Amino acid sequence: MKNRFSRLVWLAGPIGGGIAISIALYLSGCSGESMELMLRSKITDALARRSQATRAKDIDAYMASVPEDIALRDKSGSVMTRDQIRDEVLRGWSIITKTILINEVIDSINVNGDSAIVYTVQRWKRLMLEQDRKTVDTVLTTLSRRELWRNTSKGWFRYTVENLGGKVFINGYPYP
Repeated sequence: MKNRFSRLVWLAGPIGGGIAISIALYLSGCSGESMELMLRSKITDALARRSQATRAKDIDAYMASVPEDIALRDKSGSVMTRDQIRDEVLRGWSIITKTILINEVIDSINVNGDSAIVYTVQRWKRLMLEQDRKTVDTVLTTLSRRELWRNTSKGWFRYTVENLGGKVFINGYPYP
């Protein structure tokens, strides 16, 4: 069984890692709990790559975490293109002089076939320029989020993010 199992995973690999894992778990008799653990690991890795890209201000690495077919809406409800998302990220990074800490952890995950609802908590501490472009403040944000992740031929990607609330602190003081 092990050889047949290994060959099937290898054959399924080009289709997409998540599909291969699904087939492998099904054939090996793994439970939905095992599938959730495997997916949690994949999404945790994706979140870590995005955080590292943010820390390093590596826009190419950051954009690698944005799916090609994204249809993100801005605050006005307009659909943003990948180029607009890229520009928006770079604009935001332009006032950050240093990321001290950024981490996202999964609070819970609900898998439904090739998609998952993932609840995350983000903590991001950074040094940011004020409007005078000289004064630097320490800004800490904590956010709870509800995210929709989908499995594609290129792996698992985050498609939507809904901020559920959080706090902002500037130089240690709560910001309204």
